[in-house]
Amino acid sequence: MNATGDSDIRNYYDRIKAQQEDELRPVLRLLYEVLFRASVGECPHDLDIQFNSLWQMSQTEQASIEKLRAERDQIYLTHGVIGPDVPCAELLEQKTYSKLTERHVTLAAELSQAMEPPLDVDITGATALAGTPDQEAAVTPAATQPPR
Repeated sequence: MNATGDSDIRNYYDRIKAQQEDELRPVLRLLYEVLFRASVGECPHDLDIQFNSLWQMSQTEQASIEKLRAERDQIYLTHGVIGPDVPCAELLEQKTYSKLTERHVTLAAELSQAMEPPLDVDITGATALAGTPDQEAAVTPAATQPPR
């Protein structure tokens, strides 16, 4: 398809999405509220209506985005910004892997907590002994060296 055809399709899909949001969503919300009140008694507050996307990315575009997300997650994991449970939960939410379950996210969170060293454990091989604010911290070896 040429550029005009792509933009025509894109405009059509955008118009459909606007109609879904402006016209269909309020009617569906009201319908669900009536159905829930009639059957259960109360409509859940976290009820969310999602419409399928009309515009689909190509496999190349999708793979490129997945690669960028994986690189981002790796950088954040390396620098300790996030734990392993965060990307795992995102993959579950996006349904990236069909076998991924909520249990995997829970296990990743538990693993993340188990791997974090306690605050009083020395992981650098040296122990810092902090003095008063006017004194400098003295650094001593964590393990004594054998005499030479």
